[in-house]
Amino acid sequence: MSRIFFEISDLRRFVAEYQHPSGIQRVVLNVIHHVAERVGGDRAALAFLDFGSGEYSWLPVAQIPGGVADVASLSMALGGDGAQGSPLPTLGRYIDRPLAYRFHKAIRDWNAARGREAHFARRNSSIAEWLEAKAEAEGLATARRPAPRDLFADARPGDTLVVLDAAWRDRRIIEMHRRAHEAGLQVALLVHDLCPILCPELFPRQAALEFRDWLIRTMAFTDRYLANSQATAADLRAFLDAHGCDAPIDVMPLTQSRLVLPDTAGSRTHAARDGRDRVDIRQGLSDSVASLSTRPYALSVGTLEIRKNLWALAQAWDRLRADTALDMPRLVLAGRAGWLNEDFEKLMAATGNLGGWIRVVHGPTDAELDHLYRNSLFTVCVSLKEGWGLPIGESLGYGKTGVVSGVSSMPEVGADMVEYCDPRSISSIEEACRRLVAEPDHRVALERRIAGARLRGWDDVADDLVGAIGRGG
Repeated sequence: MSRIFFEISDLRRFVAEYQHPSGIQRVVLNVIHHVAERVGGDRAALAFLDFGSGEYSWLPVAQIPGGVADVASLSMALGGDGAQGSPLPTLGRYIDRPLAYRFHKAIRDWNAARGREAHFARRNSSIAEWLEAKAEAEGLATARRPAPRDLFADARPGDTLVVLDAAWRDRRIIEMHRRAHEAGLQVALLVHDLCPILCPELFPRQAALEFRDWLIRTMAFTDRYLANSQATAADLRAFLDAHGCDAPIDVMPLTQSRLVLPDTAGSRTHAARDGRDRVDIRQGLSDSVASLSTRPYALSVGTLEIRKNLWALAQAWDRLRADTALDMPRLVLAGRAGWLNEDFEKLMAATGNLGGWIRVVHGPTDAELDHLYRNSLFTVCVSLKEGWGLPIGESLGYGKTGVVSGVSSMPEVGADMVEYCDPRSISSIEEACRRLVAEPDHRVALERRIAGARLRGWDDVADDLVGAIGRGG
């Protein structure tokens, strides 16, 4: 039986540092999880470059104890130190901050090695407790860590290497994909977007150059391309044709579904979400995030970068807050820091975040992002260009409409369930936001459309991918 190897070299580096995937990482994890459910965890496998040995290794998904949906388990299985798992004594407060966790772990190790009992006593612990818990955690990590194998020793013609990851940043990984093609594997490559090529002004110069050169090189070893939207497929087809490549492209639209969260609190979590017990949910949120629900807010999710058009969105919000006839909500931006966002950052610094009308949540956890979606009035995505627009789909999954750019792939996601705007026009963004604020009946009507729609889920994405692989070989 043929195997499906999923390239995760870049994802492996990501989960070693962060517990909370976003964007491409969330796509990769969900696709692998759902494909493995369809074809079996022995047939679905993870492929990654061992940067130490230079070997291209693989593991069956079935050997990941908690499955790929459990980021801590995945990190441990791939050689991480398990920092995202159950915390060592006195380190619980850092469990969602891997770098801080490792820093304070090193401090505890230093104090334990020097017999500084007072350091642990101040934290209601002891050196003995620390050493015992550390030995147990290290033993558990070793026991749970499966042994990877050499992909080129085990892969056979007819197997498929699926590249969903952001692999274009590392030439060593690209070389592995070329070798896989030469070994008779079908190489299927997902292109998330061509934004660095079509909108190079929105990216650091070197990144745009590297991306273009990578995409050209892939034509020598890619048997089948995958695109996450019709818009991306059209952009990709034009690029491939211009370079004399006639490789097929399969469209694999992404989802319109809410976040998938681990049920760490059992039935209490469900009770809290049903409104009967809110205390348990509060424990998973920072004070700043929990306090946001004290007044209405609109939510914008995504990397804080120039492509997300945040400066223009802030200008539109500044105009709207000046209208005293509007009962304006706050604007909450949730995401990790990105690039070329200086105009927005300077505006926030100069105006005190528009006098507090804009709040930024840096690097929210999954639980915090779930909370922000659930309690938002509506969402906003005025990006200049997207390959799909995952936050738009997530918003729909929560039953929330939004203000959405009417360009590139985004109308494919929002369909007739959102309010569209021209992202290049501040006035257009302002008017679309004004309508959702000033006309609650219109907002409710859009929410009813969402409730009655058949939204795409990760199962649909997995079906499309399995079907594309089948057509390829």
